[in-house]
Amino acid sequence: MGGGRRTARRLRPMEQVDQNVTRCAPVYASARANWTRLWWACPFPH
Repeated sequence: MGGGRRTARRLRPMEQVDQNVTRCAPVYASARANWTRLWWACPFPH
């Protein structure tokens, strides 16, 4: 049941995903570093 529905939805090719990851990787890394700095600089307990 629903065997053809999975192939009906078009998934993006992996090359597109790799390009998106490569383009957004430095932005995500810098944002994560800033978030970590804010997280540890927060005086409230966590």
